[in-house]
Amino acid sequence: MKGYTVPESFQYILSERERDTVTIWLNHPERLNVLSLALMQELTQAFLDAGESDATGVILAAKGRLFSADTTSRRWPIKTLSPCVTSSECAPR
Repeated sequence: MKGYTVPESFQYILSERERDTVTIWLNHPERLNVLSLALMQELTQAFLDAGESDATGVILAAKGRLFSADTTSRRWPIKTLSPCVTSSECAPR
C-alpha cells in the first residue's frame, strides 16, 4: 500500500489517514476557519498529497463551531492557486 505521510509543516490544517481514507481538517477555529491564502495553499497541498497516495477517499472537515466563515480577500488573483499541477509546484511560498 502506497502510504500517505501526514505532513507536520501545516499551520492551518490537520491531515490524518485511517485505512483508505484521508481526512483533511480546517484547523484555525480562532479565526472561524477563514479561507486565507495561506490556508488555501496548505489545503491544495494536502489534497495533492492525498491524490498521490493510494487513498480511495478524502473527507474535508473543520475544527471549531463553523466550517468556514468567509475568505480574507474577495480579490484573489485566480493564478494564485490555479497553476498547481504537482505537489512540488504548490508548495507555500
